[in-house]
Amino acid sequence: MNEKAALRAQIRRIQKSIPKQTILRDSDKVFENFKKILADHSFSAFFCYVSYGAEVDTASILQYLYTAGKCVLVPVVRGKRLLAARWAPEILMKRNILGILEPENPDLYAGRIDAAIIPGLAFDKKAARLGQGGGYYDRWLSGKDVFRIGLCFSWQVFDALPTEETDCPMHVVLSEKEILYG
Repeated sequence: MNEKAALRAQIRRIQKSIPKQTILRDSDKVFENFKKILADHSFSAFFCYVSYGAEVDTASILQYLYTAGKCVLVPVVRGKRLLAARWAPEILMKRNILGILEPENPDLYAGRIDAAIIPGLAFDKKAARLGQGGGYYDRWLSGKDVFRIGLCFSWQVFDALPTEETDCPMHVVLSEKEILYG
């Protein structure tokens, strides 16, 4: 097993032990750090993951951005690719092939995206990201001029992570305890 695979297995074991109420409590603290970051930028179009499992819950972020009149986009999986689709609270969602919610009838978006809110299994102090291993977000981010925001919990932050040339680093990583700049 390579270093990344071993680390993914270790993190997934920890995730299973985290109570849902802890995830929600700490997600609220991540959301507060997210609002601090927004104060420094004038972004209008956001791509944001829809939380799944033990990831930082993004429900508050999605609602906050929508209420603020921002263009809110969420991932849609098509084969090995991610696409961006418009999101609003009233849009019906369904589980995709990975079990993650996405719009049932996606209104795909090809315009400018200012910021992308990205999940990760782990991040490091220099804002490198370790994803689930499918490469979806790295492929989607590749070549895009977008401000990359990683969300995680403090136990998912490591001093350093193994990285490859195809791994897209974040500009900032937010946990419930800190804001790390890449």
